[in-house]
Amino acid sequence: MKVLVGICVAFMLMKGICLAQAPGRAIAGTVRDPSGDIISGAQIRAVSRGTGQARTTTSGEHGECSFQALPSGDYAVIVECAPFQRTVRGRSSKRAVRQ
Repeated sequence: MKVLVGICVAFMLMKGICLAQAPGRAIAGTVRDPSGDIISGAQIRAVSRGTGQARTTTSGEHGECSFQALPSGDYAVIVECAPFQRTVRGRSSKRAVRQ
């Protein structure tokens, strides 16, 4: 079974939202397979490690996805898309991080 290794690098580009009217932080990126091909229709969840609250989205036509206005904290980001294995990565929305 293929593994969504590419999302480890390409998916989670984090950044704080700089707009005053949009409190919180964001997690955004592109879902790709190990060969770099874009994956549309993947299910992505951002789960707060502190509260257990989850948000869900689906990657768009070009593999793009984002979670906006997240409270600061640590998140588990879970990506699922058949036939790939489920991939889980940790991210922090406390400050900008690029991986």
